[in-house]
Parts: sequence; structure tokens; C-alpha cells
Amino acid sequence: TSTAANATLTSCTMTGLNEYQYYPYKVCVTDKVGNTTSCSTGGITTKDTTKPTKPTVTLKLGSASGSAYSSGSWTNQDVYHIVTSSDSGSGIAYYQYSHDGKTGWSGDINTLGWRSSYNSDKTQLTYVFWWGMNYNFYIRAVDNAGNVSDVSSMFTVRIDTEKPKCTSSGGSTSWTTGSRTLTGTCSDEGGSGCKGNVS
Repeated sequence: TSTAANATLTSCTMTGLNEYQYYPYKVCVTDKVGNTTSCSTGGITTKDTTKPTKPTVTLKLGSASGSAYSSGSWTNQDVYHIVTSSDSGSGIAYYQYSHDGKTGWSGDINTLGWRSSYNSDKTQLTYVFWWGMNYNFYIRAVDNAGNVSDVSSMFTVRIDTEKPKCTSSGGSTSWTTGSRTLTGTCSDEGGSGCKGNVS
């Protein structure tokens, strides 16, 4: 705004802007008798430098509403992961995982085929493991401006889907008091181990 003839607008200030929002605007010039130029248009995108909150991971057995799964325990059921984080600026873009929390970060977990789904604003991701495994995991969140959260606490998923194998080691060839004893050994390739030898 200026009362001088041939004035040039060199700067203006917009206040009250939130982080990482797009603000469209129009600039119009009107003379003293009310003639108005065609309006020029533009927009301002504010900057987001705040990282998302550290993700929390809740583990469930069998379904997203199932009983709690204790990190590091063996199971033969599906293990559901419910990951939550928030971001006050540009919003959550996706979540990543790593086995050591330092290197080898994945892309978007939602693209890995783990029966995953986001809620509407991506503050929650649910995904499932159902195959045999024994791994440590860490999760982090990335927002739409590229800021990366602190790494979640480590958790361990152990799923054994393999049946144990028993091998007979032979036994007595003669009956004793109406019975014959055979002993065998158990091996478990799934990783959870056997409860002991069988006889």
C-alpha cells in the first residue's frame, strides 16, 4: 500500500503462518479512483524442521486386537505390529525398519507386502509377520518434509512354524514285563527348540 505515485511494492510480511503449510495469495493494485489491475497470484510454503515423535510399537498375537505378544518369546501365531507416531508439521509420510537401528533402513514398510495398512493421517501403521523368523527390529518415522524421528526401542520377533523332527535310536529287541522301550531324539529347525527327548 502506498500513496505515492509510481510506487513499487518491494516487500510484505505475512504473520501467523503454521509450519509446512501452503498459503496461496493474490496481489492487486488499486488507484485512488478505484481502478484495479489484474491480480497476480502466488503462494508461500512454510518450512518444517521438527522431527516426528519417537514411534511406539505394540505387539499382538493372532490379530490387531489379540493378546499381547512379549518381545523375544517364541510363538507359532501371527504377530501383529501396531506402530504409532505423530508430527505437528508436515505430517507422517511413512515408517521404516532396521535390524540394528543404525544401518540398512528399509523403504516404506507399507510397500513390503506385510498385510499392512495406515490410518487416515498415517499416525498409525499396522502390519503382520506370519512366517518363521528370529530377528531384532527398530522402527523410525519420516515426515513429508524429510525429517526423521528418533529410533524406537528394540523389539524381537520369534516365530516357529516348523514341526519338530523325531528320530528313533532303536531299543531292546526283547520284551520285558510286557513292554518294549524305544528312545528317540528331537530336533527343531524352526528355532524354538524341543521340550526334550521322547521315549
